[in-house]
Amino acid sequence: MTVRITNNMMINKTNRHLNENARRVNALYEQLATTKKLNRPSDNPAGVVKALRLRSNITESEQYVKNIEEGSNYIDTIDKALGQIGEAIQRIRELTVLASNETNEDLSLDAIAKEIAEMRDQISMVANTTYGTKYVFGGTNVTQPPCGEDTWFGNSKDLEIEIAPLVTVAINIDMTGFFGSPAPNTGDGGIFSVIDKVLEDIGNEDFVAITGNIDIIEAKIDDMLTKRSTLGGRYNRLEMQINRLKSTIVDYESLKAEVEDADMDEVITNISMQESVLKASLAAGARIIQPTLFDFLS
Repeated sequence: MTVRITNNMMINKTNRHLNENARRVNALYEQLATTKKLNRPSDNPAGVVKALRLRSNITESEQYVKNIEEGSNYIDTIDKALGQIGEAIQRIRELTVLASNETNEDLSLDAIAKEIAEMRDQISMVANTTYGTKYVFGGTNVTQPPCGEDTWFGNSKDLEIEIAPLVTVAINIDMTGFFGSPAPNTGDGGIFSVIDKVLEDIGNEDFVAITGNIDIIEAKIDDMLTKRSTLGGRYNRLEMQINRLKSTIVDYESLKAEVEDADMDEVITNISMQESVLKASLAAGARIIQPTLFDFLS
């Protein structure tokens, strides 16, 4: 069976080819303008899905980076505060050693006691250190000053941040036992009770008892160093994780660029080729769509 090719069939087919070639040229110019080869889902559905997944991974990793940066700053604030407290306790130790000398006159003991009392006030003030609006020594109770006039309001719970899926790290340190109750003469073993005991012994001029307090103060100093070492370990872990995440983000960005970004040299070459094809199609179409006798019989 022979199919008769009519002028309308040739014209319609030519128009389809012209429209398709024009569409390709337009798509290439759009890639040239946006520098992207994925401008709509229909360009490459599988590629769009992959690009969206990579974008999600990048956003998630960037959020973890922000968490870690915040956590690192929080730990740094705690460490600096512990350093100040450590200096104050070290000074109290030096003053206690001086006070243990039985040759001290009453005036000298009074001066030592006053300076120790000032160091106590300083420790009490630093115990209420904040990072932004958060009290760093209060455990999870970050909205209330932990060191009240007579009561310690902090708790021993960990304040954690998420640094990876289902992975958390504590960014605080339990200071409940270290500080104890700020109320005088509680005997709870906290630093305030230790200082109050030193002041009481100095007031009683009990040199044996004063000397006995030196070992207790040194134990507090050792406890302080242990806590700072623990914080240092956590800080180092956060540094390692943030470096890994930043490297991962670079990898994700590279993969996303491979999926989304157009090769501009290739696009320009394709535009030149496709324009030539379009011109050839137009020339061929001009030959096919010629005026006939019927055009003049209307």
